[in-house]
Amino acid sequence: MSAPEVSVVIPTLNRWALVSHAVAGVLAQEDVALELIVVDDGSSDGTSERLAALGDPRLRVLRHDRPMGVARARNDGLAAAAGRWTAFLDDDDYWAPRKLREQVDAAEAAGAALAYSAAVVVDGGHEPAGLDPAPPADGLAQDLMRHNSIPGGCSNVIAPTALLHELGGFDERLSMLADWDLWIRLARSGPAARCEQPHVAYLDHGASMHVQQADLAPAELAYLADKHPDLVEESATPGSGAWFMLWTAAGQYRAGRRWRATATYLRTAVRYRSEGALLRALAAPFTDRYVRRDAIEQSLRPLRRPPAWLAAATPGASPAAEPPAWRAPAVLAIAGWALAGVTGHVRAGGALERRLVGDLGMPPADAQVLLDRARARLGGRAYARNALASVIAANAVARRLLPADVRRRAIMPFAVSLLATQADGLAYVGLLDVADEPLETRGMLPR
Repeated sequence: MSAPEVSVVIPTLNRWALVSHAVAGVLAQEDVALELIVVDDGSSDGTSERLAALGDPRLRVLRHDRPMGVARARNDGLAAAAGRWTAFLDDDDYWAPRKLREQVDAAEAAGAALAYSAAVVVDGGHEPAGLDPAPPADGLAQDLMRHNSIPGGCSNVIAPTALLHELGGFDERLSMLADWDLWIRLARSGPAARCEQPHVAYLDHGASMHVQQADLAPAELAYLADKHPDLVEESATPGSGAWFMLWTAAGQYRAGRRWRATATYLRTAVRYRSEGALLRALAAPFTDRYVRRDAIEQSLRPLRRPPAWLAAATPGASPAAEPPAWRAPAVLAIAGWALAGVTGHVRAGGALERRLVGDLGMPPADAQVLLDRARARLGGRAYARNALASVIAANAVARRLLPADVRRRAIMPFAVSLLATQADGLAYVGLLDVADEPLETRGMLPR
């Protein structure tokens, strides 16, 4: 085989069902000469033998006798890379067939130190959840000092192999944040190139490293801040550090550590004066339906039409199922139409939105921004259902007839999607009223 243009490195450990699909996606890349290096980090499920049986001359397998960690596995693959460019792929993610070709072309045109694309996030059922856009190439180094803004984890970036060697590859003292650290160093080494179209499908599921190792995140962030002093300054600004801690708590929750997640939410609320974190701390003992938003969906945009390559790249995808018709908010909304006739609190269509804007006690333009955000997060049908349930549950008749826990469950979806950082909005939708006393009186929210 002639010298490859791109070397692709996949680390894996006991996940044959996943890595087999990732390997197929790499070997199906179009118009690019590549080699694929799979680093088997001590698997006991026959991964190395199964890969060898594929018989593709572009595929090499490196095996660790015992697990050495994902950063070490990637570095060992990088050490063996013969291509002018190196790309990394996690074993649970997928690529568009022209991912490498288009990223290499963009990087070469810009003389870039790294190239990256937008990503599609898919859930555990391989259904698309939204689009994670690629940040602008200009100012990427500064943006990375606030948060890891390159979507798709380690499965997105390509970089010159020689530069990766010069920078020392991945820091093996890190695991969850090893990609963030390397992207910072790459972005400081030269210009970046962005492909706006999505080339990566990022699988968000409960067995991912970011979920299972969420407890490591605060310590790794502290180490990263020591390594990059500018990160300390940026992370002290409101919003950036809170974003990271919300993401950490979501991972703890999804890994089954509910009370540890609640404590992380509370610490975030106190440190960053974040009403959104306080809301999540209040909700965490009772429901997990908002956790996914903190884990992955904060930056997502609605995906009106999945890219054509996605269905073929992701195994087991099926048409999206309609949500069950008789969920609690829907029941409350349907039953509430009669209640609405008595109280006059609900109007159809745009009248409902105008009522919400008026009752929020906010400037109409600001309130409309929040409404648009909620609609984008929930989708039109879920938005209408949850908004209606919230209005009904918050009115005077419902307060007399319905138990507080029923109203809380009805109110929470809309409160989180619409007003997670607005104390007066939370009061409107009823969360503060459901509590025994307003949170402001206990010094928990700013007046």
